[in-house]
Amino acid sequence: MSLFRQLAQSRMNPALDSHFGEVVHVRGMRTRPNFPAERDPEREIVEAVAIFADRAALWGGNAPDNAGKRRVPFERERSEAAPLVVTATPQFSFAYPAPTLKRGDLIRRCVDGSIWQVTAIYPDKVARSLVTVSEMGVASQADFA
Repeated sequence: MSLFRQLAQSRMNPALDSHFGEVVHVRGMRTRPNFPAERDPEREIVEAVAIFADRAALWGGNAPDNAGKRRVPFERERSEAAPLVVTATPQFSFAYPAPTLKRGDLIRRCVDGSIWQVTAIYPDKVARSLVTVSEMGVASQADFA
């Protein structure tokens, strides 16, 4: 393990979690093709600290590219401009060692009770794992257990 990764795990992760982290509950689910997901009895509900973020994403006709230039020359009237839609990709960030997560698992934010389903898991190449999620709704503590 590199020195930078050791420093990131020992110094940066606790600082990030203490300032930006929130308590979440992770419930393991068992998924099968063409069937609804069901609770996995072999996996307990785990409490963890995660950072929740909405990463901005641009969609639309005349959106500037990464260099700040317009992809299509803007020669139309202002009212005829192609719409620009700014959306967000919600994601959680867990410090290593992250709880055992699989696609389809449910994450409940304790702050507002919203439930999110895991859609993808990938490392951030330093010391955290990023989990892309989709919102499932809001439920009480009794509904999640």
